[in-house]
Amino acid sequence: MRRYLTSLLILLLGYLTPALSRAQTLQVGLHIQSERLDLAYAQSVRNTDLSRLNLVWHEQLASWLDGTIHLGKFRLTQDSNPIPAGQATDGTTIGLGLRFHLYRGSRLDIASDLGYQYADSTASLSGQTVNMSWHQVSGQIQASIRLFSYSYLSLAAGALAIHGDERASGTITSVNSFHNNTSGFARAGLLLGLDRDSHIGIEVDTGAVTGGRIVFQRWF
Repeated sequence: MRRYLTSLLILLLGYLTPALSRAQTLQVGLHIQSERLDLAYAQSVRNTDLSRLNLVWHEQLASWLDGTIHLGKFRLTQDSNPIPAGQATDGTTIGLGLRFHLYRGSRLDIASDLGYQYADSTASLSGQTVNMSWHQVSGQIQASIRLFSYSYLSLAAGALAIHGDERASGTITSVNSFHNNTSGFARAGLLLGLDRDSHIGIEVDTGAVTGGRIVFQRWF
């Protein structure tokens, strides 16, 4: 009797293992990004470079809805900032996102993304401190086209809005508000599947944000 029960258990586990793997809904990713955007102040528009490292959690909430949380560290560089302490600041970001699946096919997926991000960075130099913080909201439509096996081409178009403040204290004391100078952007990416659950990819942005990112991600 024990032998039959053991055999039945082995068969049951063999049947359930593929089903459990198909039900994987949590994705963890690492994004390495380099971006440039123009921030408009009252008196000028400054070229702003952002180098980021983001850790991303992406989870399926329903058949038509995914949720995302990301945490990151970044360096912001503004060579044209008149305050030397503000020319390079370091900070952190936290973001939330929702993805609405509009269409899912064997070779084409279409989704709509909404995102929110808060960022804060600070630097001190020669008794002068500069803090930059901002809120960012974005929306986009993305199409993913399966090329072969587990590899995809992605194309996206969207818009973003940034509103923030630069606060200086020390020798110079001031508060300057800023926002993004342009809003529309486009993105193209290639995601290569190492296997069904692991991917490495590259994405390139143009428009309001220019630059790109390298993506490492895995489903669990």
